[in-house]
Amino acid sequence: MKKIFKTGLLLLIPTLLSSQNFQQGSGNGQMSAEKIGKVSGKVIDCDSRQALEFANVVLYRSRDSVVAEGGITDEAGLFSFSKLSFGRYYLMIQFVGYPSFTKDSIFIRPNKPDLDLGNVVLKLSSRDLVGVEIKDTKAVMEYSLEKKVINVESNLAASGGTAVDIMQTIPAVQVDIDGNVSLRGSGNVTILVDGRPSGIVSLDELPASMIERVEIITNPSARYDPDGTSGIINIVLKKKKKPGYNGLVSINSGLGNRYSASTSLNYRYNKFNVFANYDYRHFTMEGYSNNFRESTFGDSLTFLDQKGTWDRNGKFHNVRFGADYFINPKNTLSFSGLLNFRDFKNSDFTNYANLSLSKDTTSFFTSSTNNVSKNSGQEFSMNYKKTFDNKVQELTADVLFSSTGGNYDSYMVRDFLMADTSLSVFLNQLQNTLSDNTRKFVSAQTDYVHPLGSGRLETGYKFYWQRNDLDYRMMNFVGNVWVQDSSRSNEFIYNEYIHSAYGIYSNSLTEKIRYQIGLRAEAAQSESNQVTQADVYKNDYFSLFPSVHIKYEMNDKHSAQISYSRRVNRPGSMVLNPFVNYSDPLNLSAGNPYLKPEYINAAELAYSAQIKNTTINASVFYRNIEGVISRIMTLDTSGVSFTTYKNQDKSYAYGSEIILTQQIQKWWRLNTSFSYFLTGFKGADVNTNTQESDSWTFKIFSMMTIPKIVDIQLNFNYNAPVVFTPSINSFRSMMMGGTQGRLESNYWADIGLKKDVFKGKGTITMRLSDVFKTQSFNITTYGSNFTTYSEKGRNSRILFIGFSYRFNDFKRRQNKDRENGMEDMEG
Repeated sequence: MKKIFKTGLLLLIPTLLSSQNFQQGSGNGQMSAEKIGKVSGKVIDCDSRQALEFANVVLYRSRDSVVAEGGITDEAGLFSFSKLSFGRYYLMIQFVGYPSFTKDSIFIRPNKPDLDLGNVVLKLSSRDLVGVEIKDTKAVMEYSLEKKVINVESNLAASGGTAVDIMQTIPAVQVDIDGNVSLRGSGNVTILVDGRPSGIVSLDELPASMIERVEIITNPSARYDPDGTSGIINIVLKKKKKPGYNGLVSINSGLGNRYSASTSLNYRYNKFNVFANYDYRHFTMEGYSNNFRESTFGDSLTFLDQKGTWDRNGKFHNVRFGADYFINPKNTLSFSGLLNFRDFKNSDFTNYANLSLSKDTTSFFTSSTNNVSKNSGQEFSMNYKKTFDNKVQELTADVLFSSTGGNYDSYMVRDFLMADTSLSVFLNQLQNTLSDNTRKFVSAQTDYVHPLGSGRLETGYKFYWQRNDLDYRMMNFVGNVWVQDSSRSNEFIYNEYIHSAYGIYSNSLTEKIRYQIGLRAEAAQSESNQVTQADVYKNDYFSLFPSVHIKYEMNDKHSAQISYSRRVNRPGSMVLNPFVNYSDPLNLSAGNPYLKPEYINAAELAYSAQIKNTTINASVFYRNIEGVISRIMTLDTSGVSFTTYKNQDKSYAYGSEIILTQQIQKWWRLNTSFSYFLTGFKGADVNTNTQESDSWTFKIFSMMTIPKIVDIQLNFNYNAPVVFTPSINSFRSMMMGGTQGRLESNYWADIGLKKDVFKGKGTITMRLSDVFKTQSFNITTYGSNFTTYSEKGRNSRILFIGFSYRFNDFKRRQNKDRENGMEDMEG
C-alpha cells in the first residue's frame, strides 16, 4: 500500500513542477501561439434598445463545458474575451428580470480568430429574439463529452417533493416503490451530491427545490471513482453568488399529513460570499404488502399466505451552510457544512397463515412490529481552486469528512391463534432488537489540469477511508424481563482504504474529431471484523480502470460519440457480514465475507442531432460483468427461507435509448424518451426461467406555458414487464429480496401547475402525483422449490400545494469582482 501511495505522489510531482514553470513563463508555454482568438458583443434590451449594464456573460468550451472566460458587461453593454484557443464554444448570458439565454456553435478558427457577435438582444417575454440567434430558455438537456445534463429548475416535481420525485422524470432512470434508483436497468449506480459522495444525504430526504440540475454519466472517465455498474448520477444543488444579499423562502403542504418548509439565504460582499439553507420536512405514508407462496417438498405441496399493512412517519431537519473567499481573481477557498437530523416511527402488521394442499389453515399467527429510529450526521468540506492566465490550466484540492450515527429499536409482538409446534418452538411471542450504527469516511483529493501541446493533460490523486460499525442486539422476554440473546446478537466493524491516481489526455485529431483517453490505478484494502465471534477477514487488491471517449462533430447540428470504461462494484458491509439475521424468523439472511469485487466493462455509441425545433439523442450500450455478485435464496422443509450472497460466473446487458425534445410551439415543449435493455445471467444457481430477460420504459414530459396565466406540466411513466435475475445489481431484484422472477408492468401520471405572483417574486405551485392511482407492483418470484406471488402498493396519489418567495432576486449592485466572472462559475 505504501508503494501505491508513493506512486500517486510521484505522478503529481512532474506536472506540479511544470505548472510552476508555465506560470513563471507568462505565455511561453506551448499553447501561447494559438491563444489569439477573440469574442466580443453588446447586450441590449429589445424594446428600449438601451445597453444592459452588469449582464453576466460566460463563455464555455463545448467539448467539456469548462469555463473559458467570464465577466459582466460595462456601461455600454459591451463584453470582450481575448486570448482564446481555437475551437468551439458556447455563450450563456444572464440578467435580472430576463430569462437565461444561450448562444451555441461559436467557432474560433485560424482564418477568423476575431468574432464580433454584434447586438445580443434580450427580451423579457418568451417571443423570438432578434440579432444573434439565441435560445430563449435553458435547454432541458445538454451534452458534453462524457455526460448528459438535465436542468430541473423549472420541473414542477420540485413542488413539495424530494430528489426521488425528480429522478422519476429523468430518462433512463427508474425508481421503485421503496425509493431505490436504477439506471438502464441496474440498481448499482453511484449517487453523488455536488460531485462528492455523501454519507448523510438520501434521495428521499433531499428537497427537490434545492436541486439545480442532474448529471447522468453512463461511461465515466478515469477522472471519476470507478464505483457503480451503470454509471454516476450527480445531483448539483443550487448555489448563488450574486452581489449583495438574496434569498428564497418556501412552504409546501400535501394531503395525508405531509408538509415542508425551507429557506435559503446568501450574502456576497467584495471577496466574501456566505450562504445558509434550512429545510424541514414531515411526511407520513401508508401501504400494503401481500404475499402468497407455494412450496414443494417431495410430494408435499404447502402454502403460506401473508397479508400485511404498514405506515411510516418521519421528520427531517437539514442545515447547510458555507462560505467562499475569493483571495484574488485566480485563487478561491471554499468551506461548507451540512447537519442532518432524522426521526422515524414505523409500524407493520402482518397475518401469517400456513395452508394445506386443500387450502385448509394449519397454523395462523399475527405479527405486529413498531420501530423507532433516531439518526444524525454531519459533513464538512474544504475546497481550494487556483486558475492561471491560461484558462485550461487549473489546480484544485478537496477534503471531505462525513460522520453519521443513530439507533434503531424494533419491538415485535406475535400472537399464535393456531399454533404449529414446528414454528412456535423458535418463534418468541415478544422480541426486541436494538441496533446502534456509526459510519465515518474521509476523502482527500487533488486534481491538476495542464496544457500539453495542442491538447491538455489532467492528473490527480485521491485517498479514501471509511469505517462502519454496527452493533446489533436481540432481546427476548423471559420471566417478565428482557434478556439478551447472545447467540443472535452481533457487532460488525468494516474498514476500507483506497489509494488511487489517474491521468487523462485529451486533444483533437481534426477540427471535427476530439478524443480523451485515461487510466486510473487503485489499490484497495478492506477488513471485515465480526467482533462477537472474533473472526477477521481481509482482502487486498489492485485494479486498473482505462477509459476512452471519442466524439465526431459532423457539423454544428449533428455529432456522434463512442466511449469505453472499466468499472467496479465492491461488496459492502451488509453483504459481507456473515452473521445470521433473525429479525424475521421466517426469512433469515447472512452475508459472505469471502466475496470479491465484480468488474464491469462498458461500451456506448451515441448520436445527437438538432433538426429545426427537434433535438434527437440516441445511444446503444453494452455491459459485461465478471464475477457478478448474486443473492441466493433457499427454502427448508420447515418453511424458513435463507438468503446469502455468492460470486457467479458473469452477467451482461445491452440496450438502447432515444430521447426526443421538441419545441412544438413557443408555449409548448415536449420531451419523450424510450429505453430498451436486455440482461443475461450465467451461474450455477440461476433458475432456467430467468437466465435472460428484456424490458423497456417510456416517459413523456410536457411543459406548456400560457403567458401571464399559468405553466402546466404533465408527466407519464410506463415500465414494461421484466424478468429479473438474482444479481444484486438488478434493480428489480432489490425490491423482491434478491430472488428470481417477473415484475408486471406498471405506469402512472403526474400533473403540476405553476403561477407567478408579486411581479415574479412569488410562485404558487400545485401538483397531483399518480393522478389515476395506478402505481402498484405485482411480482412473481421463483426458487428451486417455491413460487411466490406478491403485490405491493402505497398511498401514491397526493395533492401538494406550495408557495415560494424570492427577495432581492432582481437587485444588482456594482461589484468589481464581477469583472473576473466569478458569479455562477463553479467549474
